[in-house]
Amino acid sequence: MDKVCLRKLVHEGYLVFDETVCDTNCSAEELAMIVNSFSSLGYAIDREGLIKLSKLDSSSLTKFYNENYKLLSEISGAKFKHKVFYKNFPKLEDLSQIEYVVRAILHYLTSSFESDGFMNQDIEDFEREIVHNEKKKVLKLITKDEGKKLLIRHVEELFEANVSIPYIEEELIWIIMDNYPLELHVKEIPFKENIAHYFLFLFRGKKVKLSEILSKENLSFIKTPTDLLRVYAAISAGDAMLRTNPKFKSLERSVRRMFLELLNDMAKDNPYIYDDLARHEFIWKKAFEKLHVGEFKNKYPHIVEVAKRFRNDEYQTFYSKLDSLKDNQVGYIKLLKTRPGEFARRLDMLIRKDNFDLDYTLNEFKSIGKDISTTLLLQLWEFFMNRNLYPTRIFKINFGCNVIYKEIEDTRKEVSSETIDKIVNMIEEILTEIYSTYENKGKVYIDESVKSYCLPRNSRNGSAQNKTLTFGTRVKLESTEGKFLRFFTHFKNSDIDRVDIDLTLEFFDENFEQLFTIGWHDTSKSVELNSFYSGDITSAPEGASEFVDLDLEKAKKVARYAVVTNSVYTGQDFCDIPECFSGVMFMDKKGKKGQIFNPEFVEYMFNLTQRGSNQNVAFALDLETLELIWIDSPLTYGFSGIVAAVSTGVFLSLKDALKKHMNLYDFFMLHKGHIEIVDNKEEADIIISDSDDATLKPFDVANIAANWL
Repeated sequence: MDKVCLRKLVHEGYLVFDETVCDTNCSAEELAMIVNSFSSLGYAIDREGLIKLSKLDSSSLTKFYNENYKLLSEISGAKFKHKVFYKNFPKLEDLSQIEYVVRAILHYLTSSFESDGFMNQDIEDFEREIVHNEKKKVLKLITKDEGKKLLIRHVEELFEANVSIPYIEEELIWIIMDNYPLELHVKEIPFKENIAHYFLFLFRGKKVKLSEILSKENLSFIKTPTDLLRVYAAISAGDAMLRTNPKFKSLERSVRRMFLELLNDMAKDNPYIYDDLARHEFIWKKAFEKLHVGEFKNKYPHIVEVAKRFRNDEYQTFYSKLDSLKDNQVGYIKLLKTRPGEFARRLDMLIRKDNFDLDYTLNEFKSIGKDISTTLLLQLWEFFMNRNLYPTRIFKINFGCNVIYKEIEDTRKEVSSETIDKIVNMIEEILTEIYSTYENKGKVYIDESVKSYCLPRNSRNGSAQNKTLTFGTRVKLESTEGKFLRFFTHFKNSDIDRVDIDLTLEFFDENFEQLFTIGWHDTSKSVELNSFYSGDITSAPEGASEFVDLDLEKAKKVARYAVVTNSVYTGQDFCDIPECFSGVMFMDKKGKKGQIFNPEFVEYMFNLTQRGSNQNVAFALDLETLELIWIDSPLTYGFSGIVAAVSTGVFLSLKDALKKHMNLYDFFMLHKGHIEIVDNKEEADIIISDSDDATLKPFDVANIAANWL
């Protein structure tokens, strides 16, 4: 099985196992050796798996160990060389600021693409103890066939989800669609962007004619003219998101007929088809030329007439008609009700109009609520929950592969808390009504632990994580004295360039004012906070790592938030760096005596492979509530300056993450109309929890997005 598939299965909690019949069984000592080896990487095998392994002979067990230890050591980060600038880290309390600067300059002057340069060769490391963590990630053993079925279903769920497919899943999708095309059965593709990506994967690497690939089954995913335009752009190797003008390729006549038949059906008795075409006016006019619409005037008369009127600007759009009714509430809302999604997007504007009656507007909205997509309703819920949170408005713009944040003064008319409560309650009632029509899933136990986790959301350029967290998720930290967090980032030079990634902690007060930093450009607070930085490495020919220890007890006395960032000082995009990952270890003071990087204590780890991005705001710490808040915002910066300290994207990412988001507990409670909620796990058909016995975990993002959203 492909390495990408094996890694994915490990992240889902499975190891592939070839069950063979053996004449003799391995010894208890051999089995114990495997258990201890996996344990040193932070993994354990469940009881059933150990029984299966005990029935193997020595040769088969050795083969299993060799294949999987290598895989797990890579996934856990143990395989890589974690060279640090100060090898006696974290015992750096005696290092003066002057000495820190001098040693850093010596390194900067001597490091190069081929050489680490000065690396404190005069400093001796202390004798480190062996420190273990009792907490392990439990893995189940499955066969290759079982693994294949799980992966196929995962890919189906990615397409069937109501959120965008992350870039990090693309390689797995290609593998499954190339190797098991007849076993992959996607029922529907509700998220429009994913339709274009489905066809991109479908056409990838195929040498046959398009007409041999396209069928009524896969063309049924195309519902609107924009869907088809995106598919045409994908076929032409253009931007399927239509952010740039594609250069459309010529299509064989049979494919043009397929497309025009779809468009003809869409145009039939649909006066508002022009609105969809007008969104991409120039691109559509080019597409109509390439489709040679005039050749089919007898066969597809509706789209031929539409194309003619569209070219000559002889049409009226929904929006122009709506604008003509702006002072007529009854007429305006009557027309809006024909477009429920547009009604939802304009709701805030409508409730602020002085000449519109509020109760009438809300009652009319409620009457068509069930016709609005659940994802839009959930976005509307979040919008109104945060309507009066800040005195400013924060805009999160997905620009290419990056996130751009803008903050402006909020000049909108104030909406009362009573009105907001009324709207939020109404949206929850509509969602409950919609979800009551879903398939009955039996008895469900919803653990309160999932209150910490947020709903899946669109994260096209998100990081690959060992536990998939969604934006805004809050993970509770232990507050006992002596606890600390160790952040880490590993990187390696590319084949042609040196790589310098800076791991930085930026500290803010409750008003989001930046206080100080622990990182390459500032260690002045280290002794006071008992929190140390392992040193700035500017080249990593063999691989290197940077670490920051944070003493939670001391940090929470001087700051409210700490934000973890990674910035590529040498300017490359994360995706172009051969080894690049980051994460955090949850430890206590005894861990300081052990190895610097200990995979047994790694709680969250993520690969920094984001496209078009060279800065990542990973997560924040709320030092008052002692919670880790997941962010994972990909940003971009130039080559000069102290990056994290001056980037508005850092504190705006934090402010955005601190908004109120729908948590999974409240979300699943909205499903009470088609599930029976029980208080006892033993009675449940489905256990929703972050514990090992869960049948649905908050990390199963594709499952939740495909089957529950």
